[in-house]
Order: sequence, then C-alpha cells, then structure tokens
Amino acid sequence: MLREPEALPADASATGSRRRLWELDGHAHCPVVGVCLPLAALRRVTNKVLGGDALAGDYELHCGVIAECKPRTPLAEAVQKQLDAARRRWSTRCWARCTCCSTTWAWPPVWN
Repeated sequence: MLREPEALPADASATGSRRRLWELDGHAHCPVVGVCLPLAALRRVTNKVLGGDALAGDYELHCGVIAECKPRTPLAEAVQKQLDAARRRWSTRCWARCTCCSTTWAWPPVWN
C-alpha cells in the first residue's frame, strides 16, 4: 500500500526549496547519502570536516555519516552543501543540452 507523501515543513513549502538532510525522516538518509554521493566524495567531505583522515571502512563511513546527518551538525551541513553542488552540476548539464523550450526529455517517462 502506498503512503501519501508527507507535507513539507512550512518554511520549505513557502519558499519552494527542498528539504535539508536534517529535515528528512530517519529512513531517508541511507538512500540519499548512498545513492547521491560517491564514497570518494563522502570520504573527502568527512575528512575535511574532521580535519584529518577518517580511518573507517566504506560501510562504517556510510553509517557514521547517516547518524551525523539526522540532526543538524557540521557534517550534515557539509554533506548538504555537496548534494546541492552535485544537483547544480546536473542541472547545468541538462540545460546546456536543451534544444527546445522544455527539458522534459531529461526526466524518466514515468515523471512526465
């Protein structure tokens, strides 16, 4: 059975912005972090925030970042900044390829 999507927080829906990592439900952090950020980028961001090299393996790093992204922490803010930059790069590439007045070609057919 499909659940109804939850309403955006008042501040996000009013401005039309996306939710930040720390505003997401707990079950959403794992797929967002795991799918949207390559491990190398995740390790680079973590090392920068920690001020050294994270000694954790890939899975431990992933789990640690997820735990740190549930509340608003310096690591959560750095990961959010990385996600925003990745989205801007993707959006710029799509608009650069656009040869018509809409970019609906860039979305999977199920979203049209």
